[in-house]
Amino acid sequence: MNKRNILIGLVTGALLLTGCGNASETINNEQKNVTINTTSDETDETVSTTNTDYETVGEVIEFKDGNVTILTGDIMEDFKVSDSNLNEIYLGQIVSVTKETETDYSLMPFIIDDFSVRHTNMGNTIDRVTGDILRIEEGNIIIQLKDDSELVASTGDENLIAYIADALNRSDNLTLEFDIVTFSEESSYVLAAYNHQTKLSLIIDQLNRLENGELEILASHNDGGQFVIGTNHPVKNFNLTDLTVGQSIDVFAEVIMESFPAQVRASRIDLLSDVPTGVTSLDYDVIGDIIQINGNEVHILSGDLAEIFNVDKEMLQTVYLGQKVKLFSKDGTLVIEPYIIEDFSIRHTSMGQTINEFNGTVTSIDSKDNENLITINSDDQEMIVNYYGDNLPKIGTFYEFESVSFVPGEQILSNFYNPESIITVTVTDLNRADNGELMFLGTDEDGGQYHIGTSSSTVNFNLSELSVGDVLNVYADAVMESYPMQVQTTKIIKVTAR
Repeated sequence: MNKRNILIGLVTGALLLTGCGNASETINNEQKNVTINTTSDETDETVSTTNTDYETVGEVIEFKDGNVTILTGDIMEDFKVSDSNLNEIYLGQIVSVTKETETDYSLMPFIIDDFSVRHTNMGNTIDRVTGDILRIEEGNIIIQLKDDSELVASTGDENLIAYIADALNRSDNLTLEFDIVTFSEESSYVLAAYNHQTKLSLIIDQLNRLENGELEILASHNDGGQFVIGTNHPVKNFNLTDLTVGQSIDVFAEVIMESFPAQVRASRIDLLSDVPTGVTSLDYDVIGDIIQINGNEVHILSGDLAEIFNVDKEMLQTVYLGQKVKLFSKDGTLVIEPYIIEDFSIRHTSMGQTINEFNGTVTSIDSKDNENLITINSDDQEMIVNYYGDNLPKIGTFYEFESVSFVPGEQILSNFYNPESIITVTVTDLNRADNGELMFLGTDEDGGQYHIGTSSSTVNFNLSELSVGDVLNVYADAVMESYPMQVQTTKIIKVTAR
């Protein structure tokens, strides 16, 4: 019977972090400006990993003071973030960094397609094996591997003799799964051990992003128990972008704190199925806005209710993120189609409040206790509105305003737009981004080219009716000096002429 020595213990995460393959080449350790692009959420075939023009691929290990720290191999780098859309990126997520301009970079989730082959971030293979603990003696552990283990088949070794760390002290006659890091033919290391007797089988109820950037899972057991699980440290067989409400997971944990919901210190999380879980048929029509597309799941916001619907993938290719749509059942199939708005002059919030539009110049701002009282001169009349946002308008500047009223006689400012920021473009090309957003290329009268998204903008047209040759006024909140230039906008208006 062949035997070999294996060291078993814990390794700090800074030295051994699990991943899939070696990271890309390292680059100079200096701060860089980073913009956050929209997540790509494919579930069957992923195209986001085919782009190899990356500066680096690594794991997000910290968000701090506007910087994001990424670990690539054994190199940590701080990237200065120039975009506020960090809520799409999570602690522990594998991301790619792509150079957009001389000083600006884009950061996107890096989609891993196969979790069956794993490596540390230093390139060492991680094998998962199952074995019985035969005995523990003099600080060593003797493990009898299962006959069907790939490690047994490749090496012929049936028993492993290993040093056991205190943190992994186990009793005899216990079957565990082990993650073994292989350094050489005669040198291996057991990175972790998992006991199926401690496994929790749960259903995901809610996904939250914590202040430190970690994605937190709120899940429940079929006996009614509720659990909170962090995703940064556990070993995972999924991309964080794969998770959605309703999925089944197995959580391995040695420590569960007695609280409500129970706090779980997980060592491993297995996603059991990525089959979409949503409404598959309707006895009524649903009209709402698309807030997320993930595989053949579409998330619809109707009023204050967000629901998930299971729709054929090819059908989802005909609608866009941010678009108002109608869902209904026809011949046993759930159908989604654009909902055509005939009149954009009368607009309402998702809760039914009328959106009031007016123009004026800001004359003063009185800020107190997170509330801003803004005085506006509109058509030679003075009006005072409440505003609860952080991005304040500038005194003495003329804006186009939007407000809503929850109490008679009181106006709450919801949006404002600076007409001086307008870029007038003619649409030259239309395309659909991976996340379902309708993107278009536009050219101004000087020949400048712009790449613009539509998912978060106020518009006066139906997205399905936008076509090449249309002339649009784009209110530019920010313009990235790239080619074509990337425009951040919250308002796009179709006009008849320049």
